[in-house]
Amino acid sequence: MTAIEVYRLRRKPARVRIENYRKYVVLNITAIAGTLIHTGFIGLFTVIGADTLALFNILSVLVLAVSLWLNRAGMHAAAIYLMCLEIAGHAFLATATLGAAAGFHYYLWPVACVAVINPRMLPRQAAVIGFTLIALFAYLQLRYAALPYGFAYAEYLPLLLFFNVMAAALPLILAVVMVRQINESQERRLTEIANRDELTGLYNRRFGNDFLHQTFAASDRLARNYCIAMGDIDHFKAVNDRYGHEAGDQVLEDIAIALLGGFRRSDCLCRWGGEEFMIAFPDTTRETALAALERFRDRLASHYSRVDGERINVTMSFGLVSVRPGESVEAAIKRADHWLYEAKHQGRNRIVSDVHDTGADVLSHTG
Repeated sequence: MTAIEVYRLRRKPARVRIENYRKYVVLNITAIAGTLIHTGFIGLFTVIGADTLALFNILSVLVLAVSLWLNRAGMHAAAIYLMCLEIAGHAFLATATLGAAAGFHYYLWPVACVAVINPRMLPRQAAVIGFTLIALFAYLQLRYAALPYGFAYAEYLPLLLFFNVMAAALPLILAVVMVRQINESQERRLTEIANRDELTGLYNRRFGNDFLHQTFAASDRLARNYCIAMGDIDHFKAVNDRYGHEAGDQVLEDIAIALLGGFRRSDCLCRWGGEEFMIAFPDTTRETALAALERFRDRLASHYSRVDGERINVTMSFGLVSVRPGESVEAAIKRADHWLYEAKHQGRNRIVSDVHDTGADVLSHTG
Protein backbone atom coordinates (compact mmCIF):
# COMPACT_ATOMS: atom_id res chain seq x y z
CA MET A 1 0.00 0.00 0.00
CA THR A 2 1.41 3.38 -0.99
CA ALA A 3 1.83 6.32 1.37
CA ILE A 4 -0.97 8.16 -0.45
CA GLU A 5 -3.39 5.26 0.10
CA VAL A 6 -2.47 5.13 3.79
CA TYR A 7 -3.11 8.87 4.09
CA ARG A 8 -6.49 8.46 2.40
CA LEU A 9 -7.48 5.63 4.71
CA ARG A 10 -6.70 7.79 7.72
CA ARG A 11 -8.58 10.83 6.40
CA LYS A 12 -11.72 9.22 4.98
CA PRO A 13 -14.78 8.25 7.06
CA ALA A 14 -14.90 4.60 8.11
CA ARG A 15 -17.87 3.77 5.89
CA VAL A 16 -16.30 5.15 2.72
CA ARG A 17 -14.47 2.52 0.71
CA ILE A 18 -11.02 3.42 -0.61
CA GLU A 19 -12.14 2.76 -4.21
CA ASN A 20 -14.92 5.36 -3.73
CA TYR A 21 -12.64 7.98 -2.20
CA ARG A 22 -12.50 10.19 -5.30
CA LYS A 23 -16.29 10.14 -5.61
CA TYR A 24 -16.59 10.95 -1.90
CA VAL A 25 -14.27 13.96 -2.21
CA VAL A 26 -16.06 15.36 -5.28
CA LEU A 27 -19.49 15.03 -3.66
CA ASN A 28 -18.16 16.48 -0.42
CA ILE A 29 -16.79 19.55 -2.21
CA THR A 30 -20.00 19.93 -4.22
CA ALA A 31 -22.23 19.72 -1.12
CA ILE A 32 -20.11 22.17 0.88
CA ALA A 33 -19.86 24.62 -2.02
CA GLY A 34 -23.61 24.31 -2.65
CA THR A 35 -24.34 24.97 1.01
CA LEU A 36 -22.24 28.14 0.97
CA ILE A 37 -23.83 29.36 -2.27
CA HIS A 38 -27.38 28.70 -1.05
CA THR A 39 -26.62 30.41 2.25
CA GLY A 40 -25.55 33.45 0.25
CA PHE A 41 -28.71 33.22 -1.83
CA ILE A 42 -30.84 33.37 1.35
CA GLY A 43 -29.44 36.82 2.03
CA LEU A 44 -29.64 37.86 -1.63
CA PHE A 45 -33.28 36.88 -2.04
CA THR A 46 -34.18 38.52 1.27
CA VAL A 47 -32.58 41.78 0.16
CA ILE A 48 -34.28 41.88 -3.26
CA GLY A 49 -37.65 40.90 -1.75
CA ALA A 50 -38.01 37.35 -3.16
CA ASP A 51 -39.19 35.84 0.13
CA THR A 52 -40.40 32.57 -1.40
CA LEU A 53 -36.96 31.91 -2.86
CA ALA A 54 -35.31 32.81 0.45
CA LEU A 55 -37.45 30.25 2.28
CA PHE A 56 -36.78 27.65 -0.41
CA ASN A 57 -33.01 28.19 -0.02
CA ILE A 58 -33.29 27.50 3.71
CA LEU A 59 -34.80 24.15 2.72
CA SER A 60 -32.00 23.72 0.15
CA VAL A 61 -29.34 24.16 2.82
CA LEU A 62 -31.01 21.46 4.93
CA VAL A 63 -31.22 19.13 1.92
CA LEU A 64 -27.52 19.63 1.12
CA ALA A 65 -26.66 18.96 4.77
CA VAL A 66 -28.49 15.64 4.51
CA SER A 67 -26.63 14.92 1.25
CA LEU A 68 -23.34 15.61 3.02
CA TRP A 69 -24.27 13.15 5.77
CA LEU A 70 -25.32 10.50 3.23
CA ASN A 71 -22.01 10.91 1.40
CA ARG A 72 -19.98 10.49 4.59
CA ALA A 73 -22.06 7.43 5.44
CA GLY A 74 -21.01 5.83 2.15
CA MET A 75 -24.41 6.24 0.45
CA HIS A 76 -23.01 8.16 -2.50
CA ALA A 77 -25.81 7.35 -4.97
CA ALA A 78 -28.47 8.64 -2.58
CA ALA A 79 -26.44 11.81 -2.05
CA ILE A 80 -26.21 12.34 -5.82
CA TYR A 81 -29.95 11.87 -6.35
CA LEU A 82 -30.85 14.24 -3.51
CA MET A 83 -28.46 16.97 -4.68
CA CYS A 84 -29.65 16.67 -8.29
CA LEU A 85 -33.30 16.91 -7.19
CA GLU A 86 -32.62 19.96 -5.05
CA ILE A 87 -30.65 21.79 -7.74
CA ALA A 88 -33.25 21.02 -10.43
CA GLY A 89 -36.09 22.24 -8.18
CA HIS A 90 -34.17 25.38 -7.26
CA ALA A 91 -33.33 26.12 -10.90
CA PHE A 92 -36.98 25.79 -11.94
CA LEU A 93 -38.41 27.90 -9.11
CA ALA A 94 -35.77 30.66 -9.36
CA THR A 95 -36.12 30.91 -13.16
CA ALA A 96 -39.93 30.98 -12.96
CA THR A 97 -39.71 33.74 -10.34
CA LEU A 98 -36.85 35.93 -11.61
CA GLY A 99 -36.83 35.08 -15.31
CA ALA A 100 -34.21 33.42 -17.55
CA ALA A 101 -32.08 36.58 -17.48
CA ALA A 102 -31.00 35.68 -13.92
CA GLY A 103 -29.34 32.50 -15.21
CA PHE A 104 -30.49 30.03 -12.55
CA HIS A 105 -31.55 27.49 -15.16
CA TYR A 106 -27.87 27.03 -16.12
CA TYR A 107 -27.47 24.85 -13.03
CA LEU A 108 -29.39 22.16 -14.93
CA TRP A 109 -26.33 21.47 -17.12
CA PRO A 110 -24.06 20.14 -14.34
CA VAL A 111 -27.01 18.22 -12.87
CA ALA A 112 -27.54 16.53 -16.25
CA CYS A 113 -23.83 15.73 -16.46
CA VAL A 114 -23.73 14.22 -12.95
CA ALA A 115 -26.82 12.17 -13.70
CA VAL A 116 -25.30 10.77 -16.89
CA ILE A 117 -21.96 9.77 -15.34
CA ASN A 118 -23.55 8.21 -12.25
CA PRO A 119 -22.41 4.54 -12.49
CA ARG A 120 -25.40 3.34 -10.47
CA MET A 121 -27.73 4.24 -13.34
CA LEU A 122 -28.26 2.14 -16.43
CA PRO A 123 -26.98 3.93 -19.57
CA ARG A 124 -30.47 4.19 -21.08
CA GLN A 125 -31.94 5.52 -17.84
CA ALA A 126 -29.10 8.03 -17.44
CA ALA A 127 -29.54 9.22 -21.04
CA VAL A 128 -33.29 9.77 -20.55
CA ILE A 129 -32.74 11.76 -17.35
CA GLY A 130 -29.94 13.79 -18.92
CA PHE A 131 -31.99 14.71 -21.99
CA THR A 132 -34.99 15.50 -19.78
CA LEU A 133 -32.95 17.98 -17.75
CA ILE A 134 -31.56 19.64 -20.87
CA ALA A 135 -35.10 19.79 -22.30
CA LEU A 136 -36.16 21.47 -19.06
CA PHE A 137 -33.34 23.98 -19.52
CA ALA A 138 -34.56 24.75 -23.05
CA TYR A 139 -38.16 25.08 -21.84
CA LEU A 140 -37.18 27.50 -19.06
CA GLN A 141 -35.10 29.55 -21.50
CA LEU A 142 -37.99 29.82 -23.98
CA ARG A 143 -40.79 30.16 -21.43
CA TYR A 144 -39.20 32.76 -19.15
CA ALA A 145 -36.84 34.63 -21.49
CA ALA A 146 -39.25 37.56 -21.71
CA LEU A 147 -40.36 37.47 -18.08
CA PRO A 148 -39.73 40.94 -16.65
CA TYR A 149 -37.62 41.19 -13.53
CA GLY A 150 -39.84 42.65 -10.81
CA PHE A 151 -37.55 42.84 -7.80
CA ALA A 152 -35.06 45.32 -6.35
CA TYR A 153 -31.58 46.05 -7.70
CA ALA A 154 -32.39 45.25 -11.33
CA GLU A 155 -29.14 46.94 -12.42
CA TYR A 156 -27.19 44.02 -10.94
CA LEU A 157 -29.06 41.37 -12.93
CA PRO A 158 -26.21 40.92 -15.50
CA LEU A 159 -23.78 40.37 -12.61
CA LEU A 160 -26.11 37.73 -11.16
CA LEU A 161 -26.25 36.01 -14.55
CA PHE A 162 -22.44 35.99 -14.74
CA PHE A 163 -22.13 34.51 -11.25
CA ASN A 164 -24.69 31.77 -11.93
CA VAL A 165 -23.08 30.77 -15.23
CA MET A 166 -19.64 30.53 -13.62
CA ALA A 167 -20.96 28.70 -10.55
CA ALA A 168 -22.79 26.20 -12.79
CA ALA A 169 -19.68 25.65 -14.91
CA LEU A 170 -17.52 24.74 -11.90
CA PRO A 171 -19.15 21.37 -11.04
CA LEU A 172 -19.50 20.63 -14.75
CA ILE A 173 -15.75 21.05 -15.30
CA LEU A 174 -15.02 19.18 -12.09
CA ALA A 175 -17.12 16.23 -13.26
CA VAL A 176 -15.38 16.12 -16.64
CA VAL A 177 -11.96 16.27 -14.96
CA MET A 178 -12.99 13.44 -12.64
CA VAL A 179 -14.07 11.29 -15.59
CA ARG A 180 -10.77 12.03 -17.33
CA GLN A 181 -8.76 11.08 -14.24
CA ILE A 182 -10.70 7.85 -13.84
CA ASN A 183 -10.16 6.94 -17.51
CA GLU A 184 -6.45 7.71 -17.34
CA SER A 185 -6.11 5.76 -14.10
CA GLN A 186 -7.89 2.78 -15.63
CA GLU A 187 -5.69 2.95 -18.73
CA ARG A 188 -2.56 2.99 -16.58
CA ARG A 189 -3.92 0.10 -14.54
CA LEU A 190 -4.70 -1.94 -17.65
CA THR A 191 -1.22 -1.22 -18.99
CA GLU A 192 0.30 -2.35 -15.70
CA ILE A 193 -1.77 -5.54 -15.75
CA ALA A 194 -0.69 -6.25 -19.34
CA ASN A 195 3.00 -5.59 -18.67
CA ARG A 196 3.53 -6.87 -15.13
CA ASP A 197 3.79 -10.34 -13.68
CA GLU A 198 0.87 -10.76 -11.29
CA LEU A 199 2.82 -12.52 -8.52
CA THR A 200 6.12 -10.64 -8.40
CA GLY A 201 5.19 -7.25 -9.85
CA LEU A 202 8.20 -7.41 -12.18
CA TYR A 203 7.78 -6.95 -15.91
CA ASN A 204 6.50 -10.03 -17.68
CA ARG A 205 8.07 -11.87 -20.61
CA ARG A 206 6.00 -10.10 -23.25
CA PHE A 207 7.09 -6.68 -22.03
CA GLY A 208 10.68 -7.89 -21.72
CA ASN A 209 10.69 -9.04 -25.34
CA ASP A 210 9.25 -5.72 -26.51
CA PHE A 211 11.77 -3.81 -24.40
CA LEU A 212 14.69 -5.80 -25.80
CA HIS A 213 13.63 -5.33 -29.42
CA GLN A 214 13.24 -1.58 -28.97
CA THR A 215 16.46 -1.01 -27.04
CA PHE A 216 18.49 -3.41 -29.18
CA ALA A 217 17.76 -1.31 -32.24
CA ALA A 218 18.75 1.92 -30.49
CA SER A 219 21.95 0.46 -29.01
CA ASP A 220 23.01 -1.02 -32.35
CA ARG A 221 22.34 2.26 -34.14
CA LEU A 222 24.29 4.27 -31.55
CA ALA A 223 27.02 1.63 -31.11
CA ARG A 224 26.42 1.38 -27.37
CA ASN A 225 27.18 -1.52 -25.03
CA TYR A 226 24.33 -3.77 -24.01
CA CYS A 227 24.26 -6.75 -21.66
CA ILE A 228 21.68 -9.40 -20.84
CA ALA A 229 21.65 -11.75 -17.86
CA MET A 230 19.44 -14.78 -17.40
CA GLY A 231 19.04 -15.84 -13.76
CA ASP A 232 17.50 -18.87 -12.13
CA ILE A 233 16.75 -19.71 -8.49
CA ASP A 234 18.85 -22.66 -7.35
CA HIS A 235 17.03 -25.77 -6.15
CA PHE A 236 13.65 -24.08 -6.43
CA LYS A 237 11.84 -27.36 -7.06
CA ALA A 238 13.10 -28.60 -3.72
CA VAL A 239 11.54 -25.58 -2.02
CA ASN A 240 8.16 -26.35 -3.60
CA ASP A 241 8.41 -30.04 -2.80
CA ARG A 242 9.38 -29.52 0.82
CA TYR A 243 7.38 -26.44 1.83
CA GLY A 244 4.60 -26.30 -0.75
CA HIS A 245 3.76 -23.95 -3.61
CA GLU A 246 2.67 -21.12 -1.31
CA ALA A 247 6.16 -21.07 0.15
CA GLY A 248 7.54 -21.11 -3.40
CA ASP A 249 5.41 -18.07 -4.25
CA GLN A 250 6.71 -16.31 -1.15
CA VAL A 251 10.30 -16.99 -2.24
CA LEU A 252 9.55 -15.61 -5.72
CA GLU A 253 8.07 -12.44 -4.22
CA ASP A 254 11.07 -11.98 -1.94
CA ILE A 255 13.49 -12.50 -4.82
CA ALA A 256 11.60 -9.90 -6.86
CA ILE A 257 11.88 -7.38 -4.00
CA ALA A 258 15.59 -8.09 -3.73
CA LEU A 259 16.02 -7.62 -7.49
CA LEU A 260 14.19 -4.29 -7.44
CA GLY A 261 16.46 -3.08 -4.67
CA GLY A 262 19.66 -4.40 -6.22
CA PHE A 263 19.72 -2.82 -9.68
CA ARG A 264 19.32 0.54 -11.37
CA ARG A 265 16.02 2.02 -12.47
CA SER A 266 17.28 1.96 -16.05
CA ASP A 267 17.76 -1.83 -15.92
CA CYS A 268 14.82 -3.93 -17.04
CA LEU A 269 13.86 -6.69 -14.58
CA CYS A 270 11.54 -9.41 -15.88
CA ARG A 271 10.14 -12.66 -14.63
CA TRP A 272 10.88 -14.74 -17.70
CA GLY A 273 8.95 -17.78 -16.57
CA GLY A 274 8.69 -19.98 -13.47
CA GLU A 275 11.77 -19.30 -11.34
CA GLU A 276 13.73 -17.76 -14.23
CA PHE A 277 14.43 -14.03 -14.50
CA MET A 278 15.87 -11.78 -17.20
CA ILE A 279 17.84 -8.60 -16.51
CA ALA A 280 18.61 -6.20 -19.35
CA PHE A 281 21.44 -3.68 -18.92
CA PRO A 282 21.13 -0.98 -21.61
CA ASP A 283 24.20 1.15 -22.29
CA THR A 284 26.28 -1.00 -19.91
CA THR A 285 29.63 -2.71 -20.29
CA ARG A 286 30.14 -6.35 -19.39
CA GLU A 287 32.34 -5.39 -16.45
CA THR A 288 29.71 -3.05 -14.97
CA ALA A 289 26.93 -5.62 -15.40
CA LEU A 290 29.13 -8.33 -13.91
CA ALA A 291 29.93 -6.20 -10.87
CA ALA A 292 26.21 -5.44 -10.30
CA LEU A 293 25.31 -9.14 -10.54
CA GLU A 294 28.13 -10.09 -8.19
CA ARG A 295 26.96 -7.58 -5.58
CA PHE A 296 23.43 -8.91 -5.84
CA ARG A 297 24.55 -12.54 -5.63
CA ASP A 298 26.62 -11.83 -2.51
CA ARG A 299 23.73 -10.02 -0.84
CA LEU A 300 21.30 -12.77 -1.77
CA ALA A 301 23.48 -15.33 -0.03
CA SER A 302 22.55 -13.75 3.32
CA HIS A 303 18.91 -13.20 2.37
CA TYR A 304 16.15 -15.54 3.44
CA SER A 305 12.38 -15.95 3.25
CA ARG A 306 10.39 -16.83 6.34
CA VAL A 307 7.64 -19.44 5.93
CA ASP A 308 5.71 -20.64 8.99
CA GLY A 309 8.50 -19.37 11.20
CA GLU A 310 11.20 -21.24 9.28
CA ARG A 311 13.94 -19.56 7.25
CA ILE A 312 14.38 -20.55 3.63
CA ASN A 313 17.72 -19.56 2.11
CA VAL A 314 18.04 -19.39 -1.65
CA THR A 315 20.78 -18.58 -4.13
CA MET A 316 20.74 -17.77 -7.83
CA SER A 317 22.84 -18.65 -10.85
CA PHE A 318 23.32 -16.27 -13.77
CA GLY A 319 24.40 -16.42 -17.39
CA LEU A 320 25.66 -13.07 -18.69
CA VAL A 321 26.36 -11.97 -22.26
CA SER A 322 27.43 -8.77 -23.92
CA VAL A 323 25.33 -8.26 -27.03
CA ARG A 324 27.27 -8.43 -30.27
CA PRO A 325 26.82 -5.83 -33.03
CA GLY A 326 23.87 -6.80 -35.20
CA GLU A 327 22.91 -9.70 -32.95
CA SER A 328 19.21 -10.53 -32.67
CA VAL A 329 17.30 -10.62 -29.40
CA GLU A 330 16.66 -14.32 -29.80
CA ALA A 331 20.33 -15.11 -30.36
CA ALA A 332 21.44 -13.07 -27.34
CA ILE A 333 18.86 -14.73 -25.09
CA LYS A 334 19.95 -18.15 -26.33
CA ARG A 335 23.59 -17.41 -25.48
CA ALA A 336 22.64 -16.10 -22.01
CA ASP A 337 20.60 -19.26 -21.41
CA HIS A 338 23.58 -21.37 -22.45
CA TRP A 339 25.83 -19.73 -19.86
CA LEU A 340 23.09 -19.99 -17.24
CA TYR A 341 22.98 -23.76 -17.73
CA GLU A 342 26.76 -23.80 -17.55
CA ALA A 343 26.59 -21.99 -14.20
CA LYS A 344 24.18 -24.66 -12.96
CA HIS A 345 26.51 -27.38 -14.21
CA GLN A 346 29.51 -25.83 -12.47
CA GLY A 347 27.85 -25.93 -9.07
CA ARG A 348 25.25 -23.11 -8.96
CA ASN A 349 25.39 -19.81 -7.06
CA ARG A 350 27.69 -18.28 -9.65
CA ILE A 351 27.83 -16.03 -12.70
CA VAL A 352 29.15 -17.40 -15.95
CA SER A 353 29.63 -15.43 -19.15
CA ASP A 354 31.29 -16.02 -22.51
CA VAL A 355 34.62 -14.53 -21.36
CA HIS A 356 34.33 -14.60 -17.57
CA ASP A 357 33.63 -17.29 -15.03
CA THR A 358 33.21 -15.94 -11.53
CA GLY A 359 31.45 -17.27 -8.48
CA ALA A 360 31.86 -19.19 -5.30
CA ASP A 361 31.04 -22.60 -3.96
CA VAL A 362 27.40 -23.22 -3.15
CA LEU A 363 26.51 -21.24 -0.04
CA SER A 364 23.95 -22.43 2.47
CA HIS A 365 22.86 -20.25 5.40
CA THR A 366 20.63 -21.89 7.93
CA GLY A 367 21.33 -19.75 10.97
